[in-house]
Amino acid sequence: MKPTSALLITLALASTATHAEPYVLDIPGPASFTMGSSGSPLNAADLGLINVPGGAYHGLRMTYTVRATNPNAKPYDVPMQFYYNLPGETVWHAPTVQGAITPNPVVGPMNAQSMTYSFDFPIFFYRSFGVTPIPFPGAMTIGLRGRNLVLNNTATWSNMHIEFYPAKVSVFTGDNHSSGTWNRPIINPRQGIDLGRDTDITEFTAIPFQVDMTGIYGIHTQLHGGTGVLEGVTYLFQGDVPVTGPYTNVLDANLQGLYGVGYTDINSVNLVAGQTYTLVQSQDNPAPHYTFTSYIVGLGRVVDSCEADLDDGNSTGTPDQAVTIDDLLFYIEAFTAGTLRADVDDSTGSGLPDGAVSIDDLLYYLDHFNAGC
Repeated sequence: MKPTSALLITLALASTATHAEPYVLDIPGPASFTMGSSGSPLNAADLGLINVPGGAYHGLRMTYTVRATNPNAKPYDVPMQFYYNLPGETVWHAPTVQGAITPNPVVGPMNAQSMTYSFDFPIFFYRSFGVTPIPFPGAMTIGLRGRNLVLNNTATWSNMHIEFYPAKVSVFTGDNHSSGTWNRPIINPRQGIDLGRDTDITEFTAIPFQVDMTGIYGIHTQLHGGTGVLEGVTYLFQGDVPVTGPYTNVLDANLQGLYGVGYTDINSVNLVAGQTYTLVQSQDNPAPHYTFTSYIVGLGRVVDSCEADLDDGNSTGTPDQAVTIDDLLFYIEAFTAGTLRADVDDSTGSGLPDGAVSIDDLLYYLDHFNAGC
């Protein structure tokens, strides 16, 4: 298996953020409600709307205790979910399913007992607010509600600890067919699924990387290109990719859903500084080629980044560990088209995309191109 390089852009928090420290909220509770199959705001006296201070928040740490009276209820049947409205709007938007907070890994029935869960999702807000991945903007009001997806059930939450925190972001872009072929593992460690290797031979791209700080990280991946359904799988291995044989070094895997809606996210994984990991983007089944963008979010950054290395001369967006005229031409084409591949800065020089392509992005890229990285 030949490792394939991919574009790596290291992002920092915008220097204009007014609240760089985590925002912590503790609510003893309890707050309870009884319902059938839809969500409901919690009692406002316990938790309802949260006025979040200004700043940029990527991650969510949360601990809470929940009890479901229906003994067959599972933890993911009584998740928590954030909701919000945009300035000037009167309608509250519930985030898509990516916004639900559920235990990881998934476990069996709760047996009508109180269970305490803790989460650290570095990409929680990064993936939940808007199509273009941006940190959750503070200085606005959001709400938190419980959801009860089981009939004839009462759910009670208590002892909530909520922490919104900033993080560092690194970005990989590449395609799904540059490292060879394999019979991919059909595995989802979070749900205890392991069905062995697929009988179909599919293409994949493998990207080795390291982080510069030990801690919890999340990986948010979007697939691009084509129309209709794009199905792919994101894998994270400790060490190299086991193209054949056992795959005991897989840390997590996630299947892409509908194109433009589903995301192959890895919510929470502990990465150790200096240890080599391999991010793999694979076809689910033999399917059309596509490109992907993966955002690695956590306490540290991915090391050995080169923001000017964008292309290998084939206009595929695959870096080749060299900065040449091909990289400049690739960026100019993306900039002229106004695609998000050209969104590399928010005018602060921090390398943080802002969801728009402007002259600031061009100047930022030219600085790095002239510097050779």
